[in-house]
Amino acid sequence: MPLDATLFISQKDTVLSVNLSKQIVEKILSCKKPEKIVLFGSRATGNEKKTSDIDIAIFGKQWTDRDINMVRHHLEEKIKTPLKFDVINFYSIAKDELKNNILSQGVILYESKTH
Repeated sequence: MPLDATLFISQKDTVLSVNLSKQIVEKILSCKKPEKIVLFGSRATGNEKKTSDIDIAIFGKQWTDRDINMVRHHLEEKIKTPLKFDVINFYSIAKDELKNNILSQGVILYESKTH
């Protein structure tokens, strides 16, 4: 992990293990470095079901749709879990309600110190 980064392990009750959280961050960083990685949705709030997907918001101003799709594919190929990943670029979200939900209820998994 780069020295200019902070890895956050949530104190909230999430179903994601520390190991899985680290794997997610490492796999994303191996593709392209974002400003921040945030877990959101039911797995961040503790309302998940056994089959709930893993919702990840990437804060990447220079990220394209292709970058997001590459990360999603990389996560699903490299991480051994039956769960699906839903990866979005925070800056591409049109709905203010979703943005506010991510900001207020999301769990920061990673944040670059240089952004």
